[in-house]
Amino acid sequence: MIDTLDNSIIVIEDWESPKWRINSGLYQIIDAQGEVVPFKMNDAQEDLYEQLWYWNLILKGRQQGFSTFAGILALDQVLWNETFRTGIIAQTLPDCVNLFRNKIEKPYLALPEDLRQRVGKVRSNATELVLGNGSSVKVGMSMRGDTLNFLHVSEFGKICKEFPQRAREIVTGAFKTLAVGQLLMVESTAEGEGTYKEFCDEAMARDAAGIPLTQMDFRLHFFPWWRKAGNRLDPEHVAIDANFQLYFDELETKHGVPPLDAWQKAWYVKTAGILKGDMHREEPSYPEEAFKSHIKGAIYGAEMVWLRKHNRITTVPWQSDLPVHTFWDFGVSTNNETTIWLHQKNGAADCFIGYYEKAGKGLKHFVDYLQELGYTWGTHFLPHDANARIQGDDEEAYTRKDMLEKLGLKNCVIVPRVKDVDNGIELTAARMTSCYIDAEACADGIKALDNYVRKYDKQRDAFTKPLHNWASNGSDSFRQWGQTKSIAVPKTNDRPKEPAKRSWKVS
Repeated sequence: MIDTLDNSIIVIEDWESPKWRINSGLYQIIDAQGEVVPFKMNDAQEDLYEQLWYWNLILKGRQQGFSTFAGILALDQVLWNETFRTGIIAQTLPDCVNLFRNKIEKPYLALPEDLRQRVGKVRSNATELVLGNGSSVKVGMSMRGDTLNFLHVSEFGKICKEFPQRAREIVTGAFKTLAVGQLLMVESTAEGEGTYKEFCDEAMARDAAGIPLTQMDFRLHFFPWWRKAGNRLDPEHVAIDANFQLYFDELETKHGVPPLDAWQKAWYVKTAGILKGDMHREEPSYPEEAFKSHIKGAIYGAEMVWLRKHNRITTVPWQSDLPVHTFWDFGVSTNNETTIWLHQKNGAADCFIGYYEKAGKGLKHFVDYLQELGYTWGTHFLPHDANARIQGDDEEAYTRKDMLEKLGLKNCVIVPRVKDVDNGIELTAARMTSCYIDAEACADGIKALDNYVRKYDKQRDAFTKPLHNWASNGSDSFRQWGQTKSIAVPKTNDRPKEPAKRSWKVS
């Protein structure tokens, strides 16, 4: 509990605790209906309060009220402690102003006059309140240079995605404002890859391994949609199809979610119909799922959601009687990965059984890697630039296709270039309903497909051409498959065989 932390964080009088004050009706807030009401912790906020560690990650569904809780906790601490400094970081400057006005200033102005006079006020502006007891609360986009007792970072996942440099500044600057033993709360919905996801993954891994936390390790607090009391809907006119029923069954059997009643299931189905590909991010059922939702501007977002919904990202075994095809994209610099998808055509099913990527390596490295796998190879599909001539060690110009064949990779074919990359993307997306992708052996490739996005033009408020970043390498090699007109199809069943134990792993 927060009132059992070190006294350098929170100092209280014997006869009253922060929890008592916060739930006493002393602080006034504006609720979801726009009404001014006394603040009282809801179930999620109280659970967080009881489980607070020194460093805390809060992974949540929508509208759980943690920013409001953090603002009230910050105000409470500066009112009742001398020289207690709190900081709150928001995503944008308008967010800072709105958060300060609604979560700090209005509750402060609604306090009894005698309490405000007792602590005194030195100054107040649009984002900072400084009291006569030497305490202060500040809302901003950065806290570097301050010395804080309590720091709250709001929507850190969104900051990591949209402003990665500022996310780094928060970690290297704002986190350093806290001495060991002070209180840190980092709260957000999930937003694909980035520092916030890395923090969450590390916290889950420590918890799974039973590793004790230090005062500078994050404790993960997860608040799913099904814990929120209001997430219920009369099920009378809501149909639960087979895919949703399978999903609800797996929540209970695979993820330890308590049995859901008909009202919760109805709410989830109707909400998923509205949020569509954003459902897992905005209303996750378990922690890992929160990061599976397609990202804003994601090029294959809807397709990846469809594959997951239909259990196509699963265990896909290698079939020894079928040839293995490869699809390539070449890195253009030492910092750029060459990527390869490994594929088998099993009837009408396109089975991706492996993925490999590596930066800064010559073609021989990749040929050696493939040959060590020991497969019966089919066709190696190369992008159009494999026909471009480059200087060899013997000063003779070769194409990459020539060099691969010289190194022993036979049956290399150039995939014709499309006039517009969007045409290739459309061809690929249209074919993805035939895909089965191995979740483990293709993990990095799946991550690339999830994070392949379009550039966002703020002036036009629109997503434009594909963004060239780390995710585009694996996505471009996958697109070679999408642009391939024909692959030899052996006469067999049009679905992969039942999963078998894999005797290899692409690392």
